[in-house]
Formats: sequence, C-alpha cells, structure tokens
Amino acid sequence: MRIRSLCLVTIFIAYFLIVFGGYVASSQSGMGCVPDWPLCNGVLIPVLEDSTLIEYAHRVIEAIFNSFSYFLHKSIAI
Repeated sequence: MRIRSLCLVTIFIAYFLIVFGGYVASSQSGMGCVPDWPLCNGVLIPVLEDSTLIEYAHRVIEAIFNSFSYFLHKSIAI
C-alpha cells in the first residue's frame, strides 16, 4: 500500500508541475531566475517577488517531484 500511495502522490506532483510549467511559460516568468542555475539571481533563496517568485516556485515543485521520484524508485528497486 505504501508504494501505491507514493506512486499516486508522485503522479499528482508531476501533473501539477506540468500545469504550473504552463503557467510559468504563459506569464513569461521563465527568465525570473537568470542567468544561473541552481542559483537564482546569484543566491540560493532570492527575494521572492514578481516573476522570480513564480520561477522559483516551479523549481521548488520540481525538487519535490525529484525527491518523490527518487524514493519511489528506491521503494520499487530490488
């Protein structure tokens, strides 16, 4: 049951990440954290306002998704 729940949560986060990515693109906030990655405007946690907030939130959701994917992979791996 644990693996199934983890899988469902991971799928939900993936869907939300895709939808939120569409919002980032449509609001033209994709360049809110330029010019570098993984830093945002030269710092790890930037001032969260306007397009920087939207882009950084997308990065945080992506990090959460990667964490869930990793734990799901470890749970399934033999």
